[in-house]
Amino acid sequence: MSRWSENLIETTRNILYDMPAESFSSNGGCCHLKNIDGRFGFIKFEDAINDNYTIHVSDPENREKIENYDSINTLIGAGWAVD
Repeated sequence: MSRWSENLIETTRNILYDMPAESFSSNGGCCHLKNIDGRFGFIKFEDAINDNYTIHVSDPENREKIENYDSINTLIGAGWAVD
């Protein structure tokens, strides 16, 4: 599997760790993410602030799929990055 650039990985880590308001407030309280495999999703601010890395994955049939990660590093390791 390919990897995102080190710059994007570091940006993702910083945004999910520091949770700047502009990364969540302009998106309805969510931070949009993309996966190296082509999927898209989002993490809610209230989840991120509680170290709950739950990604709501977009589904072509509008079904909600949820993926849980125990840390920012495991989320990044699974191919997720800020979009």
